[in-house]
Amino acid sequence: MRSFSRLVAAASILALFAVPFGVFAGQIATPVEKKVQVGTSVIHYAGQSLRFTTPVPLLVKLSPVSATEFRLVVSEYGASGPSAGYLVVEIYWENFGSDVYTGPPPPESLPFDGVLNTESGFTEK
Repeated sequence: MRSFSRLVAAASILALFAVPFGVFAGQIATPVEKKVQVGTSVIHYAGQSLRFTTPVPLLVKLSPVSATEFRLVVSEYGASGPSAGYLVVEIYWENFGSDVYTGPPPPESLPFDGVLNTESGFTEK
């Protein structure tokens, strides 16, 4: 009987430690992949809003780097060939009022790849 009460006490202590780790794990967003159609669309991820204005369909991949950073990878989706040079894609970070990317549609072979910091608004490309 004495060993059973020790086992219950040990299990109770372990349960106390499991709660904070579970709460922390819930704060980091899970990776997502979205297809953005021609026009203007907004994607919400990790409490941030990114507005995409594009003349071609895009494949957008978002994944956590840390509790305050996430990776953004963008490329053309379903394109039959390179886009003409006069087409412009704009990715605007609404939370910080700044452009993340403005330029030609990034091809699948050379996607735009950046890490966005949700505290400072800094983008590492």
